[in-house]
Amino acid sequence: MPSYTKDIYHALDVMLKPTATTKRMMDIESGFAFYYKVSVLSLVLFVVTSLIFNYSGAVFAVIAFAALYWIMVPLYIIIQSAIFQFVCNFVLKEFKRGYDETMAAFVYSMIPLLMLAWLSSVPAIGALAVAIGLVWALFILIIALSNLQRVSRLSAFVAIILTLIVEFVLFGLLAVVFALGVFGVFSGMLGAFHV
Repeated sequence: MPSYTKDIYHALDVMLKPTATTKRMMDIESGFAFYYKVSVLSLVLFVVTSLIFNYSGAVFAVIAFAALYWIMVPLYIIIQSAIFQFVCNFVLKEFKRGYDETMAAFVYSMIPLLMLAWLSSVPAIGALAVAIGLVWALFILIIALSNLQRVSRLSAFVAIILTLIVEFVLFGLLAVVFALGVFGVFSGMLGAFHV
């Protein structure tokens, strides 16, 4: 069986049997090779559905889809894996293994979103398909982190929640600092006009 077909079948197995299929370790190169091979099928299906349901905006939609799934999501996987690895390995002392395992878990978790993303161009079910893909991705992330980092499912879930709380607090603090800085600049400018 050709490599591409094998990867598509593996992606379907990840979605349907995550407990058994997310144990296979992938390094960064093979993880992203797997991700991009699966994304090609999703992109082709997205092009077809965009032409059927949104012909006038199909070119823009395809460019946005490719930018999101070929640039933004891989960057998200790299950055989010590093944050999870730092928080869970160095701060919580929870993870037993390295960054490659965490990154592989994130690649596995993006498969449902990728496989359902082409439905986002279908008007009646697009948002529902993306919502289902996000919930399914979280479910697979818990299982994959548990399998690859050799921790319990509960520990993987707690690690995800705690990391998201840490990120939320940090981004909230950054937003407050940014808002105060912008407010300070504008209030200084307004004060200069009153003189």
